[in-house]
Amino acid sequence: NTLSNMQDGRGYWIKITGNQTLVYPAPGATGAGKPAPVKMDRPSITITPMWVEFYGEAYMDGYSVCSGDVISVDDPDGVRCGQFIVRHSGQYGYLRVYGDDTFTDNDEGASPGDVLTFSINGIPTTTEVAPIWTADKTITRISLRAFSEMESAVPLVFSLSQNYPNPF
Repeated sequence: NTLSNMQDGRGYWIKITGNQTLVYPAPGATGAGKPAPVKMDRPSITITPMWVEFYGEAYMDGYSVCSGDVISVDDPDGVRCGQFIVRHSGQYGYLRVYGDDTFTDNDEGASPGDVLTFSINGIPTTTEVAPIWTADKTITRISLRAFSEMESAVPLVFSLSQNYPNPF
């Protein structure tokens, strides 16, 4: 092929005529100032016909998440039912979270009404609104915040109020 550079946020059609393996970028290549691709063990997430999607901002210790950070979602039974690798600093999504397939005996994911547990790089998050697995194919915006034990006491907002009484 003649493709030498893929750009973030763009889609590409790749036509092949037989069994092939696409490796991009080439092993060891990192590009101009870009980090090497993230390598990670993917947990077994069962893809089912039922899903919801989440998107929004994500922060770790008060700072925007970075490209390569991993956001994971578990249902109340501890079943990993969604995962997303951050591509744009500070944002995640659309993170697809799969639901339980009622036609099988296995628990593959969340059920309607389940409160989901999000984590950033394995650290549980807090949210302003409870992340609930709602009706099939819904999209919900939720901001995520995670704090490591060391950084949990660091204030996120500073302010200077009017002095009172004014001695001058």
